[in-house]
Amino acid sequence: MPGPSSLILLVLGLFAVVVWLARRSGRLLLVLPIASVVVAGLLVAGWSSLGEHQSLGWAEELQGSMVEVGYIGSDCEDQRSVSFSEDEHQVRVSVIARSFATSCSDVGAQRSVVLDLAAPLGDRVVVDAGCHRRHRSACVVKLRR
Repeated sequence: MPGPSSLILLVLGLFAVVVWLARRSGRLLLVLPIASVVVAGLLVAGWSSLGEHQSLGWAEELQGSMVEVGYIGSDCEDQRSVSFSEDEHQVRVSVIARSFATSCSDVGAQRSVVLDLAAPLGDRVVVDAGCHRRHRSACVVKLRR
């Protein structure tokens, strides 16, 4: 997922191309207001869809096929999306959190989410799907018992 600076550069680059083409065709005064509104809309929509991957700190097997995973998130977390996939060896979990606050404390807040798996965890490991460490074993989430 591109970062905020990549998004801004992409949208501004597209804006520059549109303005250049409009200027060459002699329609700058017609195109400029429309292009400005479109660019503003793209920036707002794109910025609000950005999220940050949350590193998973622990997992705990609950009753039946329920598993709780925990992470340190933001005090200002407004939204989060959780996705997971499972096979016979592992459960891969990804948590993306979004905050729309302009000012927020750097102090983390303990957060967790409960997953309803298709089958009990058993001997499978929980893996942080957003982890990009060189050794994949470093991406295995510690189980609390």
